[in-house]
Amino acid sequence: MGFNEIIAAIGGSAVLFAAMAWLTRSVINHFLSRDLEKFKLKLQEESQQELMRLQSSLQLVAFEHQIRFSQLHERRAKIIAELYSKVVELYRKVSTFVRLYKSLEEAKNKENIKDLWKAADEFQNYFDKHRIYFNKDTCTIIDSFNEALSQASSNLIVFIQNAPQITLTAKQIWDEWNKSMKLIEDTVPKIKESLERSFREILGVLKP
Repeated sequence: MGFNEIIAAIGGSAVLFAAMAWLTRSVINHFLSRDLEKFKLKLQEESQQELMRLQSSLQLVAFEHQIRFSQLHERRAKIIAELYSKVVELYRKVSTFVRLYKSLEEAKNKENIKDLWKAADEFQNYFDKHRIYFNKDTCTIIDSFNEALSQASSNLIVFIQNAPQITLTAKQIWDEWNKSMKLIEDTVPKIKESLERSFREILGVLKP
């Protein structure tokens, strides 16, 4: 075999090997491309399924939260209704006692004091048991309301309960009664109005 034939043979073999290598690479790339597409489709499908599961979980959590919030709001609404009825009753009892203090006899005033104390105890007991349902600002208003009613009635009650032990002039009684009336007609209604506004905001009747 001559030199040229050898070169030709080698060249032909090289071309054959190159062609086979190209063909092999093409086949491999083809299968890899198919596998890659399958992998992409599988990954996309799994991602969609995971996204759907996540959305479903989030919707369930949101629904459960809505149910709990709705139940809490309903519970608070009932508590507010009951507490407000006791607020109105206590204010009415204290107001009646103070306004009629100078015009009633001691026995009738003592009867009004018993009614007042009963309303005060019912109000305080109920509020203490349900204070947790109200924020700090609302609790402060309720405490202020109770304190103002106590200030309006406490000294006048002492005057009646301890009448035999204390000596008071007509002016002293008059001055104390005027202070109580000012609280009943001016201070307490303003606090009561603030409390009503706070209750309405909680119920959603009035925007904060």
